[in-house]
Amino acid sequence: MIRYNRSATALHTSRTCFAGLIAAFVLLLGHGTTAPAQGPDDINEGTRLELDAQNNIYRFNWWGRSGSQYFIQHSEDLVAWTYLPVIIPGADAIEEWGFATGPEKFFVRLRYWTGPVTDPQTDDFDGDGLGNWEELLLGTDPFKKDSDGDGMPDGWEQSHGLNPLLDDSAGDPDGDGLSNLVEFRRGRSPNAGASAAEGQTGLSLYMDFSAETE
Repeated sequence: MIRYNRSATALHTSRTCFAGLIAAFVLLLGHGTTAPAQGPDDINEGTRLELDAQNNIYRFNWWGRSGSQYFIQHSEDLVAWTYLPVIIPGADAIEEWGFATGPEKFFVRLRYWTGPVTDPQTDDFDGDGLGNWEELLLGTDPFKKDSDGDGMPDGWEQSHGLNPLLDDSAGDPDGDGLSNLVEFRRGRSPNAGASAAEGQTGLSLYMDFSAETE
């Protein structure tokens, strides 16, 4: 059954909508779901989930619109969603991803990008300093700059040895009395103690207030 409607669940509602969410399905012990006929005019991209009994796999397919980049998420409870390691460019044709599943309930949904693209794997759609493919491998969200919501971008956390999937904003690995979040806001490294701000040069000013008498 369709759990989401594309028009009602777009991630951004502005006229320059680049990312969105469409069509979630549920599997119940081998019972698949059906969707409207696939085609370019279907508001849910013609998403369909079919059981291939001969090969014992499910086939998730949809109409891939040219210019859209598709990501697949899965969940067992509709709360925690995990990305599959796949990015599929739309080409005005039916796209497909096959997989086996063990859980009693299994939900699948598409997320898509319709903005400018150079290379969908190395591009950084959310501007957090990590490429899309790197995000899929790390488990972070390629559509969310700060996956764990701790105030620090995923790329900054990853490059400084922090965990982009865990709220470690209050940590202080270098023991300088400043939390990771404060270090980020001040442009400092969380691992360098009382070092100067990253990428900046310091200026030391010495003033002598002693007075000379004649």
